[in-house]
Amino acid sequence: MESSQLSYFDLHISCFEQMLPLFFSRDHHNYARYLTTYIILLLNLNDSHPGAEESIRVKGFGVCKSPASGARNAVDLTIEQTINRRAKCKGGIVGFRQNLAAYHKLCITRHNRANLALALFEERG
Repeated sequence: MESSQLSYFDLHISCFEQMLPLFFSRDHHNYARYLTTYIILLLNLNDSHPGAEESIRVKGFGVCKSPASGARNAVDLTIEQTINRRAKCKGGIVGFRQNLAAYHKLCITRHNRANLALALFEERG
C-alpha cells in the first residue's frame, strides 16, 4: 500500500514479487497468472515503452485527489470509488430504471459506448 501511496516504483514491483508465491500456494490461479504478467511487463517497461518508467518514477503511478503528501491511491481503486460515487448520486444508477428519459438515452447511445470500449481495448493492445 505504501508503494502506491508514495509512488515507490521499485517497492511496488518488489511487493508484488513477494506476494506472487502466496497466490500460487492458495490456488488463486487468475491472480497468479495475471500478476506474473504484470510483473514481467513492469520489469521490461523500458524495452516495450521507452521513457515510460522514467515518467512513472518522476510523476508517480497513483492518483492524488488532495494536496496531502502520501495520499495517493492506486488507479483502479480511484476508478472504482469514482464510479461508485457517481452511481449513488442523483442521476446515477440508483433510481435509473424509474427515469424513462435516462433509460432511453442509455439505449440510444449504447453503440457509442461499445465503440469507445473497443477503441480502448485496441489502444491497449
